[in-house]
Amino acid sequence: MHSSLRPLVLSALLSGVTLPAFAEITPGEVWADWQRMLATYGMETDIGREEVSGDTIALFDVAMTYVFPDDGGTFATIVPELRFEGRGDGTVEIAISPELEIDIAATDAETDTPFSFTAIARQPGLVTIASRDGETTRYDYIGPLSSVTVDGIEVDGDDLDLTITASLTGMTGSYEVTEGTPRRFVGRTGGDAFVVTFDGTDPEDEATSFDLDLTINDMEWEGAGTITSLASFANMSALLSAGFASEWDVTHGAAEYTILADSPSDVFNMTSTAESGRFSGAIAPEGLVYGGGNTGVEVALSGSDIPFPQLTFSMAEMAGELAMPSRPTEEMSDFGLFLRLVDLEVSEAIWGMFDPAGQLPRDPATLVLDMAGKGRWLVDIFDPEIAEEMESDEAPGEIESLTIGGLRLSAAGAELTGDGAFEFDNSGTGPFAPAPSPSGALNLELEGGNALLDTLVAMGLVPEEQAMGVRMMLGLFARPGDGPDTLVSTIEVGTDGSISANGQRIR
Repeated sequence: MHSSLRPLVLSALLSGVTLPAFAEITPGEVWADWQRMLATYGMETDIGREEVSGDTIALFDVAMTYVFPDDGGTFATIVPELRFEGRGDGTVEIAISPELEIDIAATDAETDTPFSFTAIARQPGLVTIASRDGETTRYDYIGPLSSVTVDGIEVDGDDLDLTITASLTGMTGSYEVTEGTPRRFVGRTGGDAFVVTFDGTDPEDEATSFDLDLTINDMEWEGAGTITSLASFANMSALLSAGFASEWDVTHGAAEYTILADSPSDVFNMTSTAESGRFSGAIAPEGLVYGGGNTGVEVALSGSDIPFPQLTFSMAEMAGELAMPSRPTEEMSDFGLFLRLVDLEVSEAIWGMFDPAGQLPRDPATLVLDMAGKGRWLVDIFDPEIAEEMESDEAPGEIESLTIGGLRLSAAGAELTGDGAFEFDNSGTGPFAPAPSPSGALNLELEGGNALLDTLVAMGLVPEEQAMGVRMMLGLFARPGDGPDTLVSTIEVGTDGSISANGQRIR
């Protein structure tokens, strides 16, 4: 970074940092903190040369090596220069070489196939300031660009024509480490644009090339958790048993994802955009949570095998979340599933394939499902040995209760809504044994179903005799509702195994 710009960058960085009057840290303490973190991760370090001058520690040719568990491979890099310089105000500025080469050689555990690649990490102009508040060391950083390029990929002795690049521009963030057992971290990273590209050819057909590009604007990551050895990540069961915990939340603005595959005989192109998005999750001994979604989604497809110039569809919102226990317990734990696909619209070219006359309503389709309950794992689902020993018909867990808080499915002028709740008998002696025996009720309402069925018959998509059978079934399980072309039904399951629809027993 040009010397005239450094004071401006430091001012911009420190403008967002509030340090207590008693906060103070030295270059030696920062380097010692780094060494502790590297040791926690299982990384070995070897310093080529060390120079100490006043309040500055300069390290040269710092080799860092990590050996994967069970002789699974190695991670190795050499940092040409690493510098810790006291700023005279109780903080330390950290400077690292603007470019690093990382070599990874490993073996795929499932296929026993060796592979290797080289990654070039670049962070020109990166400025990092370390400060301390009690037992917490904080690192604030800012940089115009941080990128990684993966090249020289070799699999089982064969070179792959593939280059992978990931970059973050306009990067700012902070990272805090608090002493304790285990040590905890809190971090945040933001950037103007996150870009990932894949560029290469098919290893089985060199005449086929492909390009994948992902651009995410205004990205912000926040996370917290515990610092754990990298070796423990090879076994999720052991990781959770050791008390590992991590949570994260990623938000972003406009995003675009494109795929282009080209061969002498075929071409395929896909472009997907979104106005905004979010991805969040948590991993802990108590449970796992994964969720995310996008708004303003638009997708366009074209190619040799697509019988139209372009097919498109869009959604106002797509989102989902899954929560479940992570370890076997004696007590029941919460689980849940949430899904939202709102206002799905497809291009007229797709409608025209089966409804060229436009008889079906072109209303946007929506699917919303919200389920929650209590259950538990009977075995450790993350233990590979247990997974191998289990019989195919052996249930890994059991459900105590299930609540359907909301169900909505609307398409082509019809809408199905519902809710319900069930309890489950897991004693193995219930009326549905050996399967868990449910008891409870499901409430359903269908609006516009008969009109949709009539249209499908008129279009020739559903034969009249099949439509008659559907109407007979609806007459058995449903009754007219309050509105026109509305059917309602309450399906009840008793503890004795009985099943009734609207009070009429059918089993």
